[in-house]
Amino acid sequence: MLEYLMPPLIGAVIGYFTNYIAVKMLFRPRREVRLFGRRLPFTPGAIPKNKPRLARTIGQVVSDTFFTEENLTAQFMAPAAVRGAVDTLLELLNRTVEQDGLMLAGTEDKLEDLMMKTSDHVTEKILETARERDFPGMVADACVQGVKAKLQNSMLSLFLTEERLSQVRGQIEEEVNRKMDEEGPEMLQGEIDRALAGLCDRSPLDLAASFGVSEQQVRDGISRLYGEVVRSGVSALIRQLDVSGMIETKINEMRVEEMEDLVMTVMKKELSLIVNLGAVIGFLLGMVNLLF
Repeated sequence: MLEYLMPPLIGAVIGYFTNYIAVKMLFRPRREVRLFGRRLPFTPGAIPKNKPRLARTIGQVVSDTFFTEENLTAQFMAPAAVRGAVDTLLELLNRTVEQDGLMLAGTEDKLEDLMMKTSDHVTEKILETARERDFPGMVADACVQGVKAKLQNSMLSLFLTEERLSQVRGQIEEEVNRKMDEEGPEMLQGEIDRALAGLCDRSPLDLAASFGVSEQQVRDGISRLYGEVVRSGVSALIRQLDVSGMIETKINEMRVEEMEDLVMTVMKKELSLIVNLGAVIGFLLGMVNLLF
């Protein structure tokens, strides 16, 4: 009986350990072994020895197969992705201006300082624009024209000579300039502060609704904008990103131990199946050997 059992059992043991050693030799030995100054065959293991070539090949395959413009665009434009992006943006737009400002500023003191600087800047720009557009001169001209129109058919029109009207215009313009310089900043800043305070309690969606824009219109607009950004952005992203180079560099930077752990984590069952299959094939070959 032992004579008939030994060949299949020996075949199973040889097949098992042969495949086991073959799997281990993918990573072992991790460094080349030298004897009398000569490198021993099959050292280092297959993967450590060919690591640069494998890194380059994997990077190229991943880049050419998966990170294509068509694949990335399809992923970003999938209905679930579009819906998620639009919902996220709408959620952000539903936050109040104060909440967003606090998130950007970090603290309430910094937010208050930011609001004050904004108010000062807007006030300064309004006054600067008013001077550039000659607002005092326009007010003076309007006043003079109004006086002339009112007194056109009265006795007083006889005393309104061009010289007199020019003097009046100059006095009005000078007074408007003085008011703008002395009272304009305080007056404008108070109104701007009140306007900013009112805006802080509202969200961009509320502001859009006040102009007659519904949430659905905002959603549709964001969807169109998202599609345009994806279509133009993916192409630019692929041109800027060297996916193949990044993967190659990352694999080359990994230690052999890390690569072995990674492969074993992903393919442990498959490699164990190969080892066990060696035992099965060895057993079957031992059984066949009994026929001869």
